[in-house]
Amino acid sequence: MGAYNFFTRGILMKLKTVRGVFFLTLFCYSFLGQAIREVDSLSEVTALVEKLPSQVWVFFDIDNTLFQVLAEEVSEPWFESQIKVRLICGKNIKEAKTEVLLLVAAAQDRASVRLVDDKTLECIAFLKSHNVHIFALTARTGSMLADATFRQLRELGISFVDASGASTIWNRYHDFSEIGHDVFYQNGVLFVDGKDKGVVLEHFFEYVGCRPEHLVFIDDSLRNLQAVENAAQRLSLPCDCLHFTKVEREEMRAKKAFSEIALSPTL
Repeated sequence: MGAYNFFTRGILMKLKTVRGVFFLTLFCYSFLGQAIREVDSLSEVTALVEKLPSQVWVFFDIDNTLFQVLAEEVSEPWFESQIKVRLICGKNIKEAKTEVLLLVAAAQDRASVRLVDDKTLECIAFLKSHNVHIFALTARTGSMLADATFRQLRELGISFVDASGASTIWNRYHDFSEIGHDVFYQNGVLFVDGKDKGVVLEHFFEYVGCRPEHLVFIDDSLRNLQAVENAAQRLSLPCDCLHFTKVEREEMRAKKAFSEIALSPTL
């Protein structure tokens, strides 16, 4: 009987330990922020930030989040197909990427842009008026696309530069050569050259020497959102990652409408 009681007590202690770990995990998860969730309007960013602590930093993806570039050469399917063509022709990945990026840069220089959401400027103005630090976090290759990026932002009336115009750390240039030669920060925009956005953010926090009380990140790519969420968990940083699906939903509606037209009987 004594051996039985000892065995039973051991099992109960293990169960209590497992239960404790489970609830601790739930607590940590709720502390760090919500799971990645979908939004289709930047007005939801405004509503979220109003409920958060004062020290909030907001990072926006650029392409298909802030604006769309109206040129076929900047789409991911086109980019991937051009890379594949060059690899088939015997180019290595570096040569193929360089050639295609030159074509993309030329297209970016001449293409017009449009805001994805008509609430974009209103959202950014609200954040600035509430002294929220705002940044862009883009997969773009800065050495080829920085000039075009800043021109496009200016045309749309978007700026991530510190409004005071002072030579603060927020308005300076800094390269993260330890990650890649094309990863750098300039005038409020982090160019990551297709690298892990979460890893780049960690290095950015080290560079500025501080972190927010709460991080908000908006992107149309689930892969990028997961990367930033993983970084926030590594840093024990409360974070809301928002999957911006407006372009995706518009494309789905357009495909559905096209399918219905194609299937309808001819008149």
